[in-house]
Amino acid sequence: MKRLFALSLITAALLVCIPIASAQGGITVQGSGHEFTFREHIVFHLDASSDSEINEIVLVYQVQTTRRSSSTEVYPEFTPGTTVHAEYELDMRAQHYLPPGVEINYHWLVRDAAGRELETEPTVFTYDDNTHEWKELSNERVAIFWYRGSDDFGQTLFDRAVESLDNIERDLGVAVKNRIKIYVYGSYDDLLVALEEGAQEWTGGRSFSGAGYPIILIGIAPNNLDWGLQAITHELTHAVIAQKMIPPFGGLPHWMDEGLAVYYQGVAPYEKAALEQAIRDNTLLSIRSLNSNFPTDRTVVDLAYAESWSVVNFMFEKYGKEKVAELIEVFSVGAHQDDGLMEVLGFDVDGLEDEWRQYIGAPPRKGVMAETPVVGTSRPTASPTPGSQTVCCGAAPAALFLILFLALRPRTTVPG
Repeated sequence: MKRLFALSLITAALLVCIPIASAQGGITVQGSGHEFTFREHIVFHLDASSDSEINEIVLVYQVQTTRRSSSTEVYPEFTPGTTVHAEYELDMRAQHYLPPGVEINYHWLVRDAAGRELETEPTVFTYDDNTHEWKELSNERVAIFWYRGSDDFGQTLFDRAVESLDNIERDLGVAVKNRIKIYVYGSYDDLLVALEEGAQEWTGGRSFSGAGYPIILIGIAPNNLDWGLQAITHELTHAVIAQKMIPPFGGLPHWMDEGLAVYYQGVAPYEKAALEQAIRDNTLLSIRSLNSNFPTDRTVVDLAYAESWSVVNFMFEKYGKEKVAELIEVFSVGAHQDDGLMEVLGFDVDGLEDEWRQYIGAPPRKGVMAETPVVGTSRPTASPTPGSQTVCCGAAPAALFLILFLALRPRTTVPG
């Protein structure tokens, strides 16, 4: 009994002394957290104390992407002392725009006059659009968020997303590495509020996969479901293929990227009509010209998308899914469009255009426009009213890397 009593006293003494020693001998954190309002600000805050004056506080944060990204260090203003409160605010309205759904991790470094340093454990949170009450359906590959419309409305969108991913992965030999988040806004006005300042008024959706965020924002009203189902497939095609590309050089030619998206979405009647008219009038755009930003003129943009679809459809019809998948593989490591086509199909872009024109019954080409590759970070999709889209993607040459890849890569066959 005496031994038990003595042991109890020792244990009680330790329980009392440990926090007292910690408070007297080093830095302690009383509280750390964050609050945010979407598209306005994120506020980080810290309360700490020490027996010596705290004279330096550093906030270290990182926006997580599918690409390599670096941390940012910032120094909040505070009044040095043995007990301090620090805050740091990120203005999200312009300079620091991020789409909803990105994950942010952060921690604090606290130093005092005695030369001691404390580093807090990392905190991770999702920067969501908290201006709406979201519903969610998800699996390991895709998540759908919506706030307007019934449960059946959301289920229909989710089922289409799953079906689209199945088709794209099966045909093209690509796979979802990072789950794709789709935020469905109930109106175009709500969507424009959620996008960065200066977004085009006709934008119906945007994918941020090119920037390393597997996130899609799209405006679908419940009474516009048919267009929404097509648009989801379109944007998912971009998002899945973007995950196949190896940064910093990998990327599909612009016409192929958009052509695949329209191929799986389904070409619209007005786009087909634009293509047929251009064939009759001999006013087709050159394929080379379609490797840069598509025109914003509504009278031309439909033709750009229709031609891109038609070229991709021709490649599927004549060369099969295996060759299209092989082209994606070659472009994923940075092949220039001429080099990639030559490696897989045996001719360059001009040769592709010659074969395609013959296939669709168009007159021979008169010439080609100068190619201007454009590298972009996000992909806007036009609203259902026939109009323009601007989708930026580009492939930069990486000759040495490509030569090594083509020499060493194993030959694979994608099941049909």
